[in-house]
Amino acid sequence: MRCHGLWQAHSSKAGSGAPPQGSWSLNCSDGRRAAGSYTSPAPGEGAGTGLGSDLKRVSFAFGGAAKVQAAPGRPAAVPADQPDDSP
Repeated sequence: MRCHGLWQAHSSKAGSGAPPQGSWSLNCSDGRRAAGSYTSPAPGEGAGTGLGSDLKRVSFAFGGAAKVQAAPGRPAAVPADQPDDSP
């Protein structure tokens, strides 16, 4: 299975103090899809949530945020070509 995704940044209001936000989508060769939103409090790091085509919740973290949000003994995000057996 192969998956390809897109990120789209949406700027936060200038002076609001809110971190930049955006949307993402993912399409896989087996027909599964997912989409949602993310926030990026610092360049190169952030976290996102969304729903898969099977209506299961999807969450991930990247950069420094991934180190903080990863559960002990579990990566913060599973590579797209590997199954995620978490509940």
